[in-house]
Amino acid sequence: MAITLRLLFASIFLLTLLEIAKSEEVTSSEYALFENLLRQTVGNEKVEKIVSIEKKSVTKRKSNSSHLSRFIVIYTASNDDGNTGAVNKTMKFIVKNEPKLEEMADPSQAESVRNMNLFDVEATILRDIVPWLEEAVGRSIGPKFYYYSESEKILVMEDLGFSNFINRNFEGGMSGDDVILVLELLAQFHAGSVLLHER
Repeated sequence: MAITLRLLFASIFLLTLLEIAKSEEVTSSEYALFENLLRQTVGNEKVEKIVSIEKKSVTKRKSNSSHLSRFIVIYTASNDDGNTGAVNKTMKFIVKNEPKLEEMADPSQAESVRNMNLFDVEATILRDIVPWLEEAVGRSIGPKFYYYSESEKILVMEDLGFSNFINRNFEGGMSGDDVILVLELLAQFHAGSVLLHER
């Protein structure tokens, strides 16, 4: 469980260091990935077409162990009420992938990342452990898992910014209210971890 807790906090720390960059071109494989994800997530019969996909690279100031991109997918779907026509809806995703050697400031880090299996561990935690913990404690404690390719080292998860999650700058320290929120989440995470361990 200690590694689970460390990875959770590493992910939280990583998210606080994000900096949005300019829009990038969406590849055909990325388009196909999101088309499949929408059909699996929303339902094949409801998704009519993808209207647009916007991709923005997200760079980290401190780490070269992964590359993050934010995708905003607008799609047309049949309306749930059955009485009106199709409507445009939006989903936002974070895609994390292993950087290529030429994309890294220090290529020696790539081998370290691969040896630690960070992507495999993070995917397992998001896919298998976090949903169980959330059910046990009755609240959300991490992004929703959507997809992982072990061979390509691509992890797709929920963009928490879409749920009004705000990354705050804690370089000057945390307020008392912030500390209380973190401790409450830690307590719930610990309680869920104990239940998982006893199971």
